[in-house]
Amino acid sequence: MIDLIKKHKGLAILSGLSLILIIIMIAIFLSLYFGGSKNKYGNRLDGIEEVKIDNSFYDTLSASLRENEGVEEAKCRLQGKIIYVELTLNNSVSKDKAKEIARATLEMFEEDKLAFYDLEYFLRWKANEDEENAVDTVIVGTKHPYIDDISWTRS
Repeated sequence: MIDLIKKHKGLAILSGLSLILIIIMIAIFLSLYFGGSKNKYGNRLDGIEEVKIDNSFYDTLSASLRENEGVEEAKCRLQGKIIYVELTLNNSVSKDKAKEIARATLEMFEEDKLAFYDLEYFLRWKANEDEENAVDTVIVGTKHPYIDDISWTRS
């Protein structure tokens, strides 16, 4: 065996390096596949206990949104660290007015919560059933913790 290795030095070195590389790749794969967090969000929710929002807040937020003229339905929910606000509006409400209603919700949040949570807004106008091929209109807005205002899709 030693004679074979001495005879084929270059191949032996290449085979040894290949073996070491395969062992390193297997170790990395196993650590990534099995060594991760058991939580589906990983470590993205670290620190959420300090800025936890009570469930009653979402009910209050929904109720305050329904008080606005033209808002038919309002739903708020938390998933991970994203707060989803869904508004169903009358066709009489303009897009600008709907965006103002959504922007007003930012005042209901405390500063530390706005600095931690992402906010997603879905503004929806139902299509008239009497129109053929009518489609619901949806505008999506998002507010990142590091940005002060809501960014809207083109409308």
